[in-house]
Amino acid sequence: MAVLVNEHTASASEMVAAFAAENHLARIVGTRTAGRLLSADTFKLPQGYVLSLPVGAYYTWQGRLLEGAGVTPDVNAELSYEAIRAGLDNQLEAAIEAAARG
Repeated sequence: MAVLVNEHTASASEMVAAFAAENHLARIVGTRTAGRLLSADTFKLPQGYVLSLPVGAYYTWQGRLLEGAGVTPDVNAELSYEAIRAGLDNQLEAAIEAAARG
């Protein structure tokens, strides 16, 4: 199995990718994830302002904090805009190849 990730992969999808990586359930393919997992509470303030404060962080089962660090893929595959223009998805192809290798 392979999990595709990139810099837009954030929050719960990062949790899934980290879980799969730590438990050797899938090869992670793509580029490093965003590292945005903090949960926040929002408070209404006078004058129409809103204040958001982080209240919780996500740690993996192995104790790694992903906030600001993200998930690093096993197989680095930058998106190729030339390939996309040619009708190909080089990241998907890299994921299929990684999954086939086990």
